[in-house]
Amino acid sequence: MRELVEKYPDSSVRDLLHLSVMLDNEVSAIYTADNSFDMFAEIVRMDPVKFLKKGGKKKERHIF
Repeated sequence: MRELVEKYPDSSVRDLLHLSVMLDNEVSAIYTADNSFDMFAEIVRMDPVKFLKKGGKKKERHIF
């Protein structure tokens, strides 16, 4: 986690904790409307609002 704090000094500790857990568990994408996750090069953020506006179906499941 220390490396992430040094790499992303302007990020909140909460966001960095989420990122750290994702990386430890080999999760490469997150569905969230929180655009602060866009700064993390290690993951992809998918906006659920945009997904639904493009015609996505609520019942679809995505497992990464």
